[in-house]
Amino acid sequence: MKAIWKVIIPLLLLALLLIGGSVLYKDLAPRLKPSDASETESAPIARHESEYADDEETSAGETEPPAPSAEPEPAEPAVEATEAPVVLSENPTADFTVLDEEGNTVSLSDYFGQPIIVNVWATWCPPCRAELPYFDAAAEKYRDQILFMMIDLTDGATDTVESATAFIREDNGYSFPLYFDVDFSAVQAYQINAIPVTLFIRADGSLLYQQIGSMDEATLESYIQQLLAND
Repeated sequence: MKAIWKVIIPLLLLALLLIGGSVLYKDLAPRLKPSDASETESAPIARHESEYADDEETSAGETEPPAPSAEPEPAEPAVEATEAPVVLSENPTADFTVLDEEGNTVSLSDYFGQPIIVNVWATWCPPCRAELPYFDAAAEKYRDQILFMMIDLTDGATDTVESATAFIREDNGYSFPLYFDVDFSAVQAYQINAIPVTLFIRADGSLLYQQIGSMDEATLESYIQQLLAND
């Protein structure tokens, strides 16, 4: 009899363990399963990957716009000097008086009878200094056809006759004719409030064109050709 119970009791205990384990599993299983909230939170990521998968594939398959050709673009054809715009005027040229390098008082009208180019400049003016080499070369090239009057705005402080002369002759070696507007006669005659200013004057004393601001070499040459053509 005792032998039988020794067999039955362990079997009962095993059965109880199995039953208890099954109940415990049913109770804990829902807690271990991912909640609906977790699934909802992960859904946007999945939706994003799904929605943009095609776009990413398309982007990956797209090619970059063609790079600009390494070959240099053809240069624009050079503009001939005579094509530069010139404003023709029949207005008489206002007269003025300045000093020449010898200290003599001269008037613009003293030189009528030949084309004249007047340039008003100063040593402290960078645009003025930049174009001086072009005027120096042109004065040499056209010395038998045009009179150049390179007039320093001589205020007696920043620019004096001595300092302007040294700047032109010693510092830079320019050879164009040099004049000094010590009384602001040219400035007042043309109401000059900014420099450089260049006047292109016909042989009869009429004003062909007034240029306010600096010029490059090609532009100066174009105006010279217009001046000679309209002389």
